[in-house]
Amino acid sequence: MNARPITIPEEIQVAVQAKADSGASFEELSQLMADLGLGKIDAIKLLRDITKMDLGAAKEFIHYSPAWAFRRANDEAFHESLYKALEELNLLEEEPAGRLAS
Repeated sequence: MNARPITIPEEIQVAVQAKADSGASFEELSQLMADLGLGKIDAIKLLRDITKMDLGAAKEFIHYSPAWAFRRANDEAFHESLYKALEELNLLEEEPAGRLAS
């Protein structure tokens, strides 16, 4: 484990780790975390801790995972409206690096 504090209930961490230890795919882990009621941020943290995936890869994986499709449209709309508001206020000079494409 690394230094990032995890506030995810221990029973969820244990269940997801057991699923990973049984050879489950990343998608199966993602679905389990969604089914157990984790938010996207906690799912990203737990996926990183269990798989040692880097932050960018974990964020992209969770964002585009079918398990999180129910959140994707709202998240993308929010990010786009935030980007447009910042652009209208002339607070952005260029498109932010790492912005997820729709």
